[in-house]
Amino acid sequence: MWDRFERFADKTFGEAAAKYLRDLDCKPGGKSRAAQSIDAVAPYIATLRLIDVDDEALHQFKEDRTLGRGAFDRPAMAGTTNKDLTQVVTILNRAAKVWRWIPLAPQIVHVSGATRRPYPFTWEEQDRLFSALPTGWDCGAALFAVNTGVRKDELFGLQWKNRRWMPELDIKNADGSVKERMYVFVLSDTKNGEQRAVICNSVARRAVEYQQRFQEKWDVRSEFVFPARTPRGLMKTTKVRDAGKVWDDAWKKAGLPVSKYIKRGIHNCRHTTGHRLRAVGCPKEDRSAFLGHSKANIEEHYSETAVERLLEWGEKITIRRETTILRVVG
Repeated sequence: MWDRFERFADKTFGEAAAKYLRDLDCKPGGKSRAAQSIDAVAPYIATLRLIDVDDEALHQFKEDRTLGRGAFDRPAMAGTTNKDLTQVVTILNRAAKVWRWIPLAPQIVHVSGATRRPYPFTWEEQDRLFSALPTGWDCGAALFAVNTGVRKDELFGLQWKNRRWMPELDIKNADGSVKERMYVFVLSDTKNGEQRAVICNSVARRAVEYQQRFQEKWDVRSEFVFPARTPRGLMKTTKVRDAGKVWDDAWKKAGLPVSKYIKRGIHNCRHTTGHRLRAVGCPKEDRSAFLGHSKANIEEHYSETAVERLLEWGEKITIRRETTILRVVG
């Protein structure tokens, strides 16, 4: 059996990483994140033969990454270091199981230590945060995010063409006429590569309607539901490329915690949605479908009956009820 691998005996980790990135079929952001982790470990193992890459070979990387020495100018959280190590494991597994360059992949031990924690916010904190955001965010993108649990890339990549009407779920008046048309957004460009339906409760639909009216008012013909804005608040037609500063400034202005152990990004809207779904008793399977965790076939998992059930859960998180949020910091 070992003879089978002799012709690949001199393949290095650098060669394997380069092939991995060439073959990687995902959206640009995913490839960029993988490349960042590869760049982090490259000074330590890029020239090593794959068969020599093991936990011992990564010992110095772990120390330097954690303490901010060697190739790194500042210490990293355990989560950051482990993300880089996970990328190494992924490449080694691909080399062993798919390309058959090595007989098997070694076990890589993750580091322990402090990690940054998500920060789902309370209703009062949400009010402070949204009030500190630029006009339009509070009744647009941020409001939609906290009611649907979409990821940042999904939020700012959301397009009008993704909307799918569901007439069988339309809200009717007493005389049978349509009071409100119902819809979901169907996304195919997602983190896990699976199609998902974005469930829109009444507040999320209100955020979409606000965007539609605003775009019509300013004659903005954007393909995006939440396009970029100018410093004066007027809409552009282009995609939002970086909302980090806008969100971070509002986070600080709202007096929310800025500890290095706290994640402060817009992804906290997603964590807040998940927390509120749990608080109203939404079962794990439905939470997974609501948040797009599930890999189930979209035709099976988002049938009319399933969407109707998820809409009911989504409506429950629009009702303000204070719950205890347990947070571990540090």
